[in-house]
Amino acid sequence: MSHSTGVFDDPLKGRPVLRYDLLGRLRVRRDGVEIQLGARKERALLAMLLSNANRVVSTDQLVDALWADGAAKNPQNVLWVNISKLRSVLDPGRPKGSDSTVLVTRYRPPKGPDVLH
Repeated sequence: MSHSTGVFDDPLKGRPVLRYDLLGRLRVRRDGVEIQLGARKERALLAMLLSNANRVVSTDQLVDALWADGAAKNPQNVLWVNISKLRSVLDPGRPKGSDSTVLVTRYRPPKGPDVLH
């Protein structure tokens, strides 16, 4: 099964509006107030997702871009930890285990003629 993650902002749901500054230092503001982002990899992950906003970004693409040096022993697990940390910062009022409206994960079956019949 393939996983994809993207960044979405839906102010129509009555949630705080997030604004992202990508030029220069990456900054995020919630209702005009800057929020503190996490470590370097979390910031790099968010920058990559923002640069691909409203497009599907596969787990493999994220892992290849963020851990191309092979430094992480299990990069997919590290990726999911970083996504979880970003969700906590970007969507702090979200009940644990509920779907995020900021970092959206989609699950798809793998593609290929021999997989789907």
